[in-house]
Amino acid sequence: VFDVLYEAGQEFGLRLIGGEALNALRIEKGFVHWGHDMAYTEAPHQLGLGFACKPNKSISFIGRDAYLARKEEGKGPFLCSVKLCDSSPILHQNEPVLRNGEVVGYVTAGAYGYATGSAVGLCLLSLPEGETNVETGEFTVMVEGVKFDANVSLTPFYDPKSKNMLG
Repeated sequence: VFDVLYEAGQEFGLRLIGGEALNALRIEKGFVHWGHDMAYTEAPHQLGLGFACKPNKSISFIGRDAYLARKEEGKGPFLCSVKLCDSSPILHQNEPVLRNGEVVGYVTAGAYGYATGSAVGLCLLSLPEGETNVETGEFTVMVEGVKFDANVSLTPFYDPKSKNMLG
């Protein structure tokens, strides 16, 4: 069956890819993975998934009031995309993320992003009390004991408006 499908797909450019390639694609796009990037401890608004909660609908849901209170507090951690400015190191998982020299979070998943041409990752960041803009500051990521300059964004670095994905 595999051989028949593979042969039939050749005229459409069908190629084989592995799990790490799929992982890199999801990280570049900012798609979260349960257990790596999120768990039951984070709220949807902290993960860029606020669109999945409809607290203003007439039908309530369990945890609605707690969700709204947590959202109102505006505290992290917040899931962000991170991209290294140097294309040589590779992110994997648990690398410390520093903002202005202070550790503010860690990489939850990382890979080499072929569309971005650099190491990319997802990270959970918590800001000091009273600060609200997670994207401001000088960011570095510690990879094997070496600090590398990085960019951090609440939106993915690849296709942030999903134009490529939606066609």
